[in-house]
Amino acid sequence: MFQKANDRKSNLILNLLSWVDIMRPNYCVFENVKGFLSFNLNSVQKDQYQTEGGITMGGLKFVYRALLAMNYQVHCALLQGAHYGTPQTRIRFFLMAAKRSYILPEMPTPTHDFPDANKLAIKFSISKHPIRPILTERGTAPFQAVTVDSAISDLPRFHWKHPKPFSQSGLNHVREVRRVSQAITLECDQSKPWVGIEGVPQYRTPPLTTFQHFCRQKPTPNIQHFTRTLKPLTVERVLNIPLVAGADYRDLRKELWEWQFSDPNSAIARGGFRPGMVLCNLLYVQKKAYRRQEELDDDNDNGSDEESTKNRANRLQCTVGVPENVEHVTWPHLGGIKTVLPFAETKGIDKNAVKVLAQAQAAGDESVVFMSYPHQSGTMEHAQRIVQDVRDVLRSNRSVVLRGWHPENRILFDLADIAYLHPDIEQRVDAQDAMLRDQARTSKETIHLRCTIQHVVETASDPDVCLNVLDLPIYRGETPHVMRSIADDTLSMQITSKDGYMLAKGHQVDSKTVDTFSGPQVLPVDMLNVRSWDILTHGGFLTYPHRDGTGMGTYSYVRTGAKIWVYLRPDIDDLHPRSEAYKALDGAFDATEPNLKDYVGTMRAVLLEEGDLLIQPPGLTHAVYTPTHSLISGGHFVCYDTLHIMEFALAYNSIGLCNAFSAVWFWPCPSLDSLRIASVFYRRPLLAIIHMFVMEAEYAFVTKGTDHPKYRSRDTYSVEEQNELQVVENVISALMTIMNVTDDSVYEAMMMRPNDGWFDAGPTVDLTGLKKILDELEKNPGRVPVRLS
Repeated sequence: MFQKANDRKSNLILNLLSWVDIMRPNYCVFENVKGFLSFNLNSVQKDQYQTEGGITMGGLKFVYRALLAMNYQVHCALLQGAHYGTPQTRIRFFLMAAKRSYILPEMPTPTHDFPDANKLAIKFSISKHPIRPILTERGTAPFQAVTVDSAISDLPRFHWKHPKPFSQSGLNHVREVRRVSQAITLECDQSKPWVGIEGVPQYRTPPLTTFQHFCRQKPTPNIQHFTRTLKPLTVERVLNIPLVAGADYRDLRKELWEWQFSDPNSAIARGGFRPGMVLCNLLYVQKKAYRRQEELDDDNDNGSDEESTKNRANRLQCTVGVPENVEHVTWPHLGGIKTVLPFAETKGIDKNAVKVLAQAQAAGDESVVFMSYPHQSGTMEHAQRIVQDVRDVLRSNRSVVLRGWHPENRILFDLADIAYLHPDIEQRVDAQDAMLRDQARTSKETIHLRCTIQHVVETASDPDVCLNVLDLPIYRGETPHVMRSIADDTLSMQITSKDGYMLAKGHQVDSKTVDTFSGPQVLPVDMLNVRSWDILTHGGFLTYPHRDGTGMGTYSYVRTGAKIWVYLRPDIDDLHPRSEAYKALDGAFDATEPNLKDYVGTMRAVLLEEGDLLIQPPGLTHAVYTPTHSLISGGHFVCYDTLHIMEFALAYNSIGLCNAFSAVWFWPCPSLDSLRIASVFYRRPLLAIIHMFVMEAEYAFVTKGTDHPKYRSRDTYSVEEQNELQVVENVISALMTIMNVTDDSVYEAMMMRPNDGWFDAGPTVDLTGLKKILDELEKNPGRVPVRLS
């Protein structure tokens, strides 16, 4: 239906019903866009783009009454094309009718397990129960959903040729060389309507998925693998789009922007693109798997999902364990959600702090990049691409939210479910207590309550208690594959797990012969604790501004409940020297009364719910508000792409902000050795790792003999750590040789702000010669301990 109340095309339904009345077929099938459900009869024009008033869902009601009057049985449903094996998401309205003497067919049962099934309910104002004639729950269909990648990844690839000479194209040389080497390049010939590949297909690979097998059942005489021939300026725009997640017209050079007026209520505008700008990256966005088709179609689907909004409001409301007169706050930039305010205090400091946080703008690409989680696609290419996208974002000191990943089992905030993860519910933990924290503002006493996990869960229903248990270790937590691929500390330890760091067999120590050992023999328990943990939090608890795990990145996903992450991101890229940049970050770290009003303009908020996976680089200052009883899982990791950010965070920590960090022993000594398997790396992260090792005393990586009463020079831990450090020293020496740097030049480079800001990773460095240098160093027994493999 159309946006003008008097549009003649809205009367086409009368023509269709007239044909049914004349022909009287045994069966009828109607199909339309989802927006048909929002068409109101007798509405009036409100403004240029909207109508108002009239009979709610009048179009649907009219069709029902007309068909029933013609003695037909009728039922309807919203169906999702991806449920039936199409490699796209396309929700459409279907209505089936059959004469009274015939059996009315059922709606088709989904054959493919598509994850986005929450918008297929039709709700009438007169009933609380929506129409859902098909079962769309996850795990009920026999086949995996078909993605764009699993459908066409075997087709031959081609690129458009840039319409300008390379010197005028604005393209990155390295990226362009890589692009043209991956596929043939074809010119958009303006004399032809299309550009692409035709004739008998020459597939890139054998069929890798069921869909590809199906497509090849019959020979294809002409593949017709085409795109439209676009104007040279449009081709130039598309080719200049950065290959990073979330890229759009704002990443183009200003001269490539195109202005046009558009409807602010259109599907395009609802997708997050501001009216007034053309979507220069529309073709790029269309290639994204699971991209909702209705956001790209100009089909006037203006229906609102009231049920989804109400469900979200219900999920975020904490109704158990809060006072009857609890106050609420609205977060206007997070879709107008409404949450309870902190209540377990007497001074109102937490309550006022959350009111300030609620003014934060919603996070955009400048701070957080949102992506869809890559579900199984038949090949590893899609998964590897998303891993690279995540690395690219983290390297620029931004966070990533991957939407659509769920752990195997859904866990509720009750004793039985929590015991599934932590069987010993009598385990004693130190819980942050909001009431104790309120009292400690003047008494300086502890803010922690020593209690059991069972006590934490059971007191969630007590309005006088509000607790938060941080970092409950869980050594076999569920981990998305993306995290396994970007946690370089874990990958490196896996690679070097058979390398020995103890003395060789037959070596004499105190007149005794020492046997060999395979792999690291001693791992501090802190290294295990930080890799995987759970956090239990009562609704209404505010976690003050802080920075996670010293020098480490953090990933978190919501198992039940919700979290509101608020980043404090003052602009420090123009501040120099480092001390000035650090001062801009100081004010928020006050455990007595956080100073948040000065940071409102720099705050960026993210609402995390079930299915959201947050991945953030080291050292980002953030506060977290828990609106309802919640359990999140996650862990810390070291990603080599963010070593320059790690160094900046650790140096900041060393000047006296230790209370803002969760201190852990993380330095993955053996993992540095795995750099030898890398071929390309970014310059500033490499400089950072050299600088941190050379200036080790400043960063306090290594345990000293006086730090622990049982730490002795010949202890296993001491011997192994010193041997690990010798291996790391060899890696550092080899890196400095390849990069042609000295201690002083590295120090000067790290103290100097790069032209593009403190977190610019710089150009790439070729490390193909690293292994050869390391092998030469290891041949010298005076430089390297004997390493057992």
